[in-house]
Amino acid sequence: MKVKFRAQLLTFFMTVFLTSSCLKKENLNQDFDSFVPQEISDGHSLSTPAAENMDAEALNAIYKEVYEDENLWSLRSLLIFRNGNLVAESYLKDPSDIYNRHLIWSATKQVMGVLVGLALEDSIISDLDDPISDYFDTELLGHEDKKDITIRNLLTMQSGIAFSNEGLNGESDKMLRQLPSNSVEFI
Repeated sequence: MKVKFRAQLLTFFMTVFLTSSCLKKENLNQDFDSFVPQEISDGHSLSTPAAENMDAEALNAIYKEVYEDENLWSLRSLLIFRNGNLVAESYLKDPSDIYNRHLIWSATKQVMGVLVGLALEDSIISDLDDPISDYFDTELLGHEDKKDITIRNLLTMQSGIAFSNEGLNGESDKMLRQLPSNSVEFI
């Protein structure tokens, strides 16, 4: 019995060993080919790294590194603009992504944070604690309570509207446990 068990165990391990090359982790990206942008009549002006005073070899190294970085497995494309011109582009998963739109979920929040940082640096925005009514017409905001919302509130995804759960005698808990008949009226 022991001999038969050992033979089965040996057969199992030999099978795993011999087929382990078949279990090699699949590369989730295509092989890197080029970052030269393609003209597809989408309104982007195309340029070259040399024309925009950029190091083409450094760009090539960056693209290769991105393609090889397993932590960036979900990245579908990498486009680089300089002086308003598309200088480099590549599509890591599928070349047809150049024409396809994909949901970007929460990526917009990070882009907005960068843009606000640039606006602060260029003194377009003076402070994160400025109310948005300093930059937008109150009518555009749609409601008087929104005039005191700050840029920081928006960046940190807070409402900025004064509201306290204190003294509601358990009514605020009702919202967490069950949906009130009229949630807008409740709030």
